[in-house]
Formats: sequence, C-alpha cells, structure tokens
Amino acid sequence: MSSNLRQHLPKLQVVAGIKSIKVRKLVLDEFSKDKEFCSAIREIFKNLKKRNIKLNDHQKRKLRRHKAVIVGVLEKRKGAKRCRKLTVQTGDGFLLPILIPLVAEVVGQLIQSRYESR
Repeated sequence: MSSNLRQHLPKLQVVAGIKSIKVRKLVLDEFSKDKEFCSAIREIFKNLKKRNIKLNDHQKRKLRRHKAVIVGVLEKRKGAKRCRKLTVQTGDGFLLPILIPLVAEVVGQLIQSRYESR
C-alpha cells in the first residue's frame, strides 16, 4: 500500500462513517479538492480491478452497481477533475462505505504481517 493511501485512510474512514447523504456529499466535495485524495481513491479502484482486494459475493454484487464510476475514475485521459466529479456525484451511494472497511482490513493484514516478520 502506498504512503498516499495510508495518509488518506482516516479521511476515507470518516466519509464511510457518515450516515447523512447531504453531509457525506459536502465532506466528499471538500476532500476531493485534494488531488492526492483522488489519487488514493484511484489506487483503491486499481487494486479492485487487479483483484488484490478479496471480495465475497455479496460485496461484488453491491459494487457491480458502481462499475461505471470505477471505470470512469480509472480512465487516464480524464484525470483528477473527473475523479472529483464522479466521487462527489456518487457520494450519496454505497460505494465508499463498502470499500473503506475492505481497505482497512487489507491495511491491517499488511501491518500485522510486517510485525510478524520481524
């Protein structure tokens, strides 16, 4: 996992914990002004696409609805502006609240394996 994703993981966890749709959209709009935040989201999507993050069937079904957003963020020619737009537009959906626990789990496993190897 990159240092950028580690740096922005607390922000992603905050967004995932917000229940109010309006508040989540406002917070996402503010966070997505940072290009590095969008880069962290893009990294999560890349890992999903490469299947580095293990998903069960239920999680796959939930994410299937957001396939267009994931593919849109991953398009290189569109850049950070498109990432920000798509992130904010889908801020009321289930995309980030589904992904953040998965990423946190992967981070935990990486940290645990790093300490065990010492």
